[in-house]
Amino acid sequence: MPLNSFYQGGLFDFAHLPSDALEEIQVARGPQSAVYGSYAMGGAVSIETRNPENGPALDVLAEGGTHDENRVAVSGETMISRGWGISASLSNLLANGPVPNSDYRDQNALLAIEHRLIPPTAGTTTVDPEFTIDVVLDKARPWEPAPSISNSLGFGGHNGSVIIGPA
Repeated sequence: MPLNSFYQGGLFDFAHLPSDALEEIQVARGPQSAVYGSYAMGGAVSIETRNPENGPALDVLAEGGTHDENRVAVSGETMISRGWGISASLSNLLANGPVPNSDYRDQNALLAIEHRLIPPTAGTTTVDPEFTIDVVLDKARPWEPAPSISNSLGFGGHNGSVIIGPA
C-alpha cells in the first residue's frame, strides 16, 4: 500500500504501529526498491506481522517510566489445526506528559488469521490433459510455500520482478 500517494496524502503515522505485533521491518533505499513496484523508485518499507508458523508463542510486556508512563502488551501466535493459524496482539500505552495537557494514549488491537489451503477453482469440473497449469478440483488441498514470481510492469521502463521463496 503506497503511503505517500496522492490519495493517502502521506498521512500515515508509523508512531502508532504496535512494535509488539511486528515480526520484521525491511527498508530498501534507492533503485533496488523497484522490486516493490514501479512507484517505489526512491525507497520502500516492508512491514511483516508475526507469523503463526514460527510456532506457538506468547509475549507479555509491562513497562513504566516517568510522568506516569506505562505500557502493557500481550501478543501471541499459534497454528490451530488443518492449516489454520492465528496471530493476535493487544497493547496500551498511557503517559502524562511533562507539561499540562500533554497526555498521550495509544491503544492497539491486531488479529490476523491465516489459512494454508488452496480452495478449488470455481466452476471447474474437468481440465484438458494438455493444460499444464496446476488447477485445484473438487476439494481444497494443503498449500506449502514455494518459489513464486511477482511482476510489476509499467510504462516508461519502470518494470520490476521479484522471486519470493520460503526461508
